[in-house]
Amino acid sequence: MADMNIFHRYLLALRRTAVDEKTEHTDRAALQSLLQATADGTTKGITVQHEPKRVADKGAPDFKITKRGSILGYVENKAVGENLDKVLKSDQIKRYKSLSQNILVTDYLHFAWINKDGIQRETLCHATDLESSKFRLREDRVAAVKQLLEGFFSTAPEGIGGARELALALAMRSKLLRDYLSDELVRQQLEHTEGRLYGLFQIFRDQVFHELTLAEFADARSDAGLRPLSSAAELRIEASHTPECAAVRTRFISTHP
Repeated sequence: MADMNIFHRYLLALRRTAVDEKTEHTDRAALQSLLQATADGTTKGITVQHEPKRVADKGAPDFKITKRGSILGYVENKAVGENLDKVLKSDQIKRYKSLSQNILVTDYLHFAWINKDGIQRETLCHATDLESSKFRLREDRVAAVKQLLEGFFSTAPEGIGGARELALALAMRSKLLRDYLSDELVRQQLEHTEGRLYGLFQIFRDQVFHELTLAEFADARSDAGLRPLSSAAELRIEASHTPECAAVRTRFISTHP
């Protein structure tokens, strides 16, 4: 009964706007609520993020699904009535499949789950049903869509199967981290809210390389090879207000010329 209520609320939200007035974005909030409610009922700790940051050369799926920081998959939604067969064969979905093998594509009413075993599809109802005052959701349709969504949310984060996969995964994470650090450093500088990260940049610039730029620092900071150097610099921040500050500075510079 609780499942029917979730889907009834979803249907009511979809009916607030006439089908011919809808765009791809009109019912995003309703879709996010449905996804999050289903995820919460499937397993704990899942987050449905709307409009995650774009990944260079890959695009930006409409929703990113994560669990405790690990990516479970992505959701791409289209306008009601859009041809999902065409979407599934598009270059856009091919790019997304390089990000994850767990992707959900929907036009709000029809759902296609792309996974390692192929494509599974279910239909909640049709566009004409939204405009019929007599229409009522069928329990078997709700159960089928719910089961598909639960399968999508239950997919484990992709593991690393070999050296090549590990290299690709590390490269992708390094790039995402670099982009985040660069954006965050610029934000802190523009808003004059310099925090620990910006303080670390200033120490490197002042004591290690005077011509260091924000972009160069973000690039280096995202590199795992900089971790020992970063740890030493972070120690200097913590020690900057102690009598041992001068000694820390001398030791740091002598060991990191």
